[in-house]
Amino acid sequence: MLTVVTVVMVVMVVMVVMVVMVVMVVMVVTVVTVVTVVTVVTVVTVVTVVTVVMGAALAAKATTAKPTTVYYEE
Repeated sequence: MLTVVTVVMVVMVVMVVMVVMVVMVVMVVTVVTVVTVVTVVTVVTVVTVVTVVMGAALAAKATTAKPTTVYYEE
């Protein structure tokens, strides 16, 4: 009877350890996925904003630039 109880206890402990390991793996995968997604979204957003701002600045500079006057000596 004692060996059966011991085996049951060992099996329960092993199951609990496996469940804890699975939960930890799921948590790690979730954290890594969230961090990766946030990083990618942040980089894409920053690159897009910088590109748009630079394009707008260049367009504004091109439209507001004064024409160059060239003087020729006779």
